[in-house]
Amino acid sequence: MDIVVISGFLGAGKTTFITELVRHAKGTVAVFENELGDVGVDKARMEEDMTMQEKPNIWELTEGCICCSLKGDFRQSVLTIANAVDPALLIIEPTGVGLLSSVMDNLSTLAYERIRLLAPVTIVDALNFTTACNEYGAIAEDQIHHAGHLVISKTAGHEQTTAEVKAALAQRGLQEKLLPDAYTLWTEDIWQSILTTPYTADGSVADVETPALETMAVPFASFGDIAAFHSAMRALTEGRFGDVYRVKGTARIGSIWGRFDIVGTTCDLTAVETKADEKAVIIGRRLDKDAIALLFRQ
Repeated sequence: MDIVVISGFLGAGKTTFITELVRHAKGTVAVFENELGDVGVDKARMEEDMTMQEKPNIWELTEGCICCSLKGDFRQSVLTIANAVDPALLIIEPTGVGLLSSVMDNLSTLAYERIRLLAPVTIVDALNFTTACNEYGAIAEDQIHHAGHLVISKTAGHEQTTAEVKAALAQRGLQEKLLPDAYTLWTEDIWQSILTTPYTADGSVADVETPALETMAVPFASFGDIAAFHSAMRALTEGRFGDVYRVKGTARIGSIWGRFDIVGTTCDLTAVETKADEKAVIIGRRLDKDAIALLFRQ
C-alpha cells in the first residue's frame, strides 16, 4: 500500500485536487479525511463529484487533529485500512491547520515492506497564501517546507498574484518542488510522478502548537431565496458572528440546492443538480454559535 499525504491550508482546494488525483491512480484507492467538526462535508462532496467506477473507499476521522491529539487513533486507522481494505493507494488529507512534519513523522513509524510513503503534496492557495503566512506563519511554513511537491491552486485569472506566490516560494528555495499551474491540464507523467516519488524523511518535526480554532457543525442549512443566502454569507465574512476563517457545506436555497465555500472574505456558490444533504461546517474563533445556527435556518 502506497500512502500520499495531500496537505494545504484551510480552503486551499485539497479535496478538489484529491478528486482529480483518484482518477489517475492505478488500482484500488482509499481516502482518509481528517475533518474539523463532527459533521463531515468533504466525503459527500467527493462522492458527488465521482462516477460509481471512480469512487474510492472514504474514511473520516473527526473532532481532532491527526498531527497532535489523535496520533494514536490515526495510526490505528491507517493499519486498519491496510489490513482490512489493502488498497493500492491510500490518500490522506489532514486538517487545514495540521503540521505536515508531524503527520509524516507519525506515518514513518508504520512504513515497512507492505506500506510505502510517497512524497507529500502541499496545495498552495494563490489568493490566500500571504494571509496564511501572516496569521499562521509557522504552520504554513511547515506545510510548504516539508512537501515533496507544491501545487498552486486558484490561479485562473490571477496571474499577478500567482507570480507573487511563485516569487515568495523561490525566495524560500522551494522552486524545484513547484509543479506546473492548472493541474487539470497536466500530462499523465506529472500525475504519475506524484504517485511514484518516494518520501525522503529529514528527521525534523516542527515544535509548534496548532491553533485553538472553534468548529461548529450545522446539520441543517436552508435559505428562503438567493438574496437571503448572500445576505447571510456577507454577514459571516464581515465578522458579525465572530472571526470566520472557513465555511463549507450544502444548503437548500429556495427550491434548489447549492454547494458553498467561504475562504477568507470570498464566497463561492455552485448549483447541485440533485437534492443533497443540507449541512455546513464553520471554522473560526469567538463564534456566536447560537446566532449562526439561526442564520442557517431561514
